[in-house]
Amino acid sequence: MKFFRNKAEVALDYASSDGWAAIHRACAEGKLDSAKKLYGKGASLDVEDSQGRQPLFVACGFGHLSIAKWLHSKGASVYAANFAGDQALHNTCDFGHAAVVCGIRIQTAPCPLQSGRDSWARIPNPV
Repeated sequence: MKFFRNKAEVALDYASSDGWAAIHRACAEGKLDSAKKLYGKGASLDVEDSQGRQPLFVACGFGHLSIAKWLHSKGASVYAANFAGDQALHNTCDFGHAAVVCGIRIQTAPCPLQSGRDSWARIPNPV
């Protein structure tokens, strides 16, 4: 985030060499205040990294429930899939973050998966 602090002319959705925009990094590191500031300055919640992952996908994968809830409340889609066909909750379950799955499911009842299955025909199971 330091890189962007004094760069007034840098596009907020500019991707670094790892394919992440600043909002991806804030979501991965659990920095809700930074994500809110970036969004307030115009950062997109739909920006994709080099693998098609949006900020909500990243926040869920790193187990950051507060950021995931905030992103969802601002319109980030739990149905958005990466290039492999995985949705945010598939990623969340793969990394064992049951609390995030439960928190998102409460907001989107009954279950925020359109097909229920990822590209390997798996159904998210946080247990």
